[in-house]
Amino acid sequence: MSAAPAIAIMAKAPRPGQVKTRLAPILNDIQLAELQRVLIHNAMQLALEVAPMNTYLCFDPPESGHAFSTLLDPQIHLVAQRGDHLGQRLMAAANDVYRRTFGPLIIIGTDIPLITGQHLRHASSMLSSGFDVVIGPALDGGYYLIAMNQLELSVFDIDPTLWGGPDVLEATLAAAKRFRLSVGLLAPLRDLDTPNDALELIKAPTLSPELRSLLCQAKPISRGTHVSL
Repeated sequence: MSAAPAIAIMAKAPRPGQVKTRLAPILNDIQLAELQRVLIHNAMQLALEVAPMNTYLCFDPPESGHAFSTLLDPQIHLVAQRGDHLGQRLMAAANDVYRRTFGPLIIIGTDIPLITGQHLRHASSMLSSGFDVVIGPALDGGYYLIAMNQLELSVFDIDPTLWGGPDVLEATLAAAKRFRLSVGLLAPLRDLDTPNDALELIKAPTLSPELRSLLCQAKPISRGTHVSL
């Protein structure tokens, strides 16, 4: 396919006490909400570089649309997330956006600080070269990007208990194989979920200055820090 892709951003409203909770040992609720706000803003700017007229912000919880009013670029379309778990929400978002665009689709989250426009363009190029699905693996065993030429909801049909765990990528690849979908892989990236992630990301020279400033407010952390949900 040669059509430019639509980009859907999966985002949780930046509400204190409800976002980035695994970072609570090093940042307070207000700081975490601000961190989420910056991550959402960065994801939107990134998407607009690649798809200025075809970017969708898929927000959660469904009643939180007003929370994005001060964040939203007027070119971005709002779509409420639906579903009881991440797999259902991804499936619904993919379906809702595809039904508006009927073309290639790239879905990203907001918690990968080092993602660039080049990653999105590379995913689009791989779709154009013939892959049915393109995935950007995250270092924690999930993925930060999934793209498809057509509506391939089967890639989200994995064991619901796996979402958020270290086997999401493996299960997704297995689902794609079952349905005979060709898959291309991007370079892996680290997401920002835990204190150890923050420790590693703050070393990255390409981290945005605003995110670096926020992470520099964190309480001291060490490589041995472990947080469980």
